[in-house]
Amino acid sequence: NPTIWHLRKQPEGGFGQIRPLTSAKFASYSPQIRDGRLFLSIGADSTLDVFELPQQGQHPGYPEVEALRQALRDVENFHDRIYLLRRSVEEMRILGNIQASSTAALLELREFVDAGREVEARLCRLKIRNYFREMAATQIEAESLLVKLELKGILFPEQVGTLQPSHRLALDAAEKKLAELAEQSKALNNPSVLGTIILIQAAVLATEKDYFGALDLLSEVEKIVPTTSELAGEALILSALVAEKTQGSDEAISALRRTVSLQKNNFEIVRAASKRAIEVAERTAEPNQLLVNLKDTTKDLPVMPALAHQRIATRYQKDGKRAVAKNEYLLV
Repeated sequence: NPTIWHLRKQPEGGFGQIRPLTSAKFASYSPQIRDGRLFLSIGADSTLDVFELPQQGQHPGYPEVEALRQALRDVENFHDRIYLLRRSVEEMRILGNIQASSTAALLELREFVDAGREVEARLCRLKIRNYFREMAATQIEAESLLVKLELKGILFPEQVGTLQPSHRLALDAAEKKLAELAEQSKALNNPSVLGTIILIQAAVLATEKDYFGALDLLSEVEKIVPTTSELAGEALILSALVAEKTQGSDEAISALRRTVSLQKNNFEIVRAASKRAIEVAERTAEPNQLLVNLKDTTKDLPVMPALAHQRIATRYQKDGKRAVAKNEYLLV
């Protein structure tokens, strides 16, 4: 959807800061500033209505990374998340907090990569290259995320179908590029960047069905980053999904349950691990029983039992058992 942006001109000519004023969740048209307020038309549900916003737009963004992360916990819509990330990148730059701005920009790039949105991801990569030219660690991490993007649809655990010769060529190229980036990151002594690269390397090995090689790499991530960090949580989730291949669904779900227990204060990891546990259960011959076990054994954990109740309710509803489904939704 079309969005509205604010471009601040520099005294010497050309444009300086560029900030979004609206999310792409809705189509926005015909912006006008009147008496310090922003008036615009927004298209939704086949209608076109006029809205009034503060001049700074839908939301001013966040000046600190932790505040941004907390806000993202409550935002599910992809376009609203991107708006907050883009806006916060610019707000942090204006305040001179370049390190925080680079972190927010990498979070934005991750959103595009995870969604498989190649055009936006490459535009975001260009922004990172231009904004943070002197920050080697940021550049290396951004480049590694583009490698992951190039393997979208191939990379474990999201791969679809069997590997084709073209896929193997892409994996070989990715392994070579990741090895180069890993060497560069070691010279910087930056565990976070190296951990990101190793995670992708482990996923490549798992794609090639080298599950034990993948587990060895994932154990390295857990050694070099704090145990409560998001990277450590991502490594635990990927280890659990590899365990599904080597030890079965019960071990995978147990590992995901332990991940939630260890990462209770990291909402993004808790949500991701909980969703993965539901997916593992649904890939088994008796998903209903595993989902029931999951909700009964995780009552002391956040999110996971609620998602299990929700999925059970959906299955009951699909089977026409509306009363039982309603009871499950009430328990959520």
